[in-house]
Amino acid sequence: MLQDQDIICIAPEAWNVSWLDVHRYMHILASDNRILYVERPISIVSFLVPGQRELFLPQLKQWLSSSVREVEPNLYVGTPPPGLPMRFETTILLFNQFIRRTWVKSVSKRLGFKNPILWIYDSDAEPLVGSLGEKISLYTITDDYANNPFYHNRKKQIHKWDTLLMKKVDLLLASASNLADAKRDVNPNVYYTPHGVESELFAQALDSDLSIPEEIANIPAPIVGYMGRVDEPIDVSIIEAMVKTYPDWNFVFVGPVPKNKTTDSLKALDRTHFVGLKPVSELPYYMKGMSVCIIPYKFGLRTQYTHPLKALEYLASGRPVVSTPMPALQVHKDYIYFAKEPDAFARAVEQALKEDNPQKRLARSQYTQDKTWRHQVDNISLLIQQILEQKLAKSS
Repeated sequence: MLQDQDIICIAPEAWNVSWLDVHRYMHILASDNRILYVERPISIVSFLVPGQRELFLPQLKQWLSSSVREVEPNLYVGTPPPGLPMRFETTILLFNQFIRRTWVKSVSKRLGFKNPILWIYDSDAEPLVGSLGEKISLYTITDDYANNPFYHNRKKQIHKWDTLLMKKVDLLLASASNLADAKRDVNPNVYYTPHGVESELFAQALDSDLSIPEEIANIPAPIVGYMGRVDEPIDVSIIEAMVKTYPDWNFVFVGPVPKNKTTDSLKALDRTHFVGLKPVSELPYYMKGMSVCIIPYKFGLRTQYTHPLKALEYLASGRPVVSTPMPALQVHKDYIYFAKEPDAFARAVEQALKEDNPQKRLARSQYTQDKTWRHQVDNISLLIQQILEQKLAKSS
């Protein structure tokens, strides 16, 4: 693993909103390196946007305090100034990045960072590359962002700036193999670096002595479980088909429940239960009560390159898993049931329930043991070290 490095991470969101791959990587790397985690700037109009409104005041207060907090030893989190909306429009993007660059330079100087590694997750950050005295730059992509319907920006502009960033960095990391293949013409130095999993943590769900939380302990089995944000990618028609066809099944959703059409539709269905966001450390307790876990995402451009973190977490817990056939999940095809249409999905869940047994649960969990986040950090560290050595050889 990398050691004694200063790392500036241009992150895709605030530190305390979700626990994503970027959080896992920076948490692990902080054991032997210093990290500056730069939160995604809020927009000055975020208070008008459902789902972002609750983040606006806390982040505004954090920025106004001018404080950079040390959330863990060697891991510093800072909130940059707010930005203008429509962030991929050229004039606005250049203005926003000038503000962010000025702030990052000031904070990194205050922390004593020198010749850092610049690790980018935010697709509008191209102007930052080469301006922070970094020894190497890398960009992690988890989607084809220009086709992401959640961006309220012109597709043409997103594609322009995302492509410029991919071309400019020294190293491009993709969380799905088909995504890496799709971007190889843009930057030949692209590598498939799959998500990891806290396998030991989620394997606790196999422990017969582990208690099931009171919130779901009295819900009759079988329980069809979903972990993650309740949002647009979920195909509501899949849940509707299961509710209609199997009146003895219950459905538990663990994760943020923002106000949106998907949430409203799911809450209107019988036997759906929502327990809200839970700390990662508590998730195995909830998974212990689940009979089968699902990834009922819509099939199409939105999920063409999606590799949900929950897939390996489900498997590590030993639960049977049913998903729509997203290309990035085919690597786990021996351990996941796939179905596309609502009725076929419901039948696949029924099959998974019938075929489940203790031996299969143990096999699923063991499959994830060499796919830990630490293992993925070690692989990425080797790639970074290779680039560093290449640069050193060219300069000597």
